Amino acid sequence: MVIIALFYTADLNVMALGGAALITVVLVALNPLRRERLAPYSALGLGLWVLVFLSGIHTTLAGVVLP
Repeated sequence: MVIIALFYTADLNVMALGGAALITVVLVALNPLRRERLAPYSALGLGLWVLVFLSGIHTTLAGVVLP
């Protein structure tokens, strides 16, 4: 997956990538809280996918990070 991100990225949007990193940090912070509601994970997952898409990196990486 890292090879896809590094070698198949034509144009990198650093701001969108930073937003995706921020969402990833929030997702990691939610894990120890044992939230049983799906809505926060769904909303954050959708936001993560959109930001990874806008960053120029292949969106497969968002699917790898989300679970």
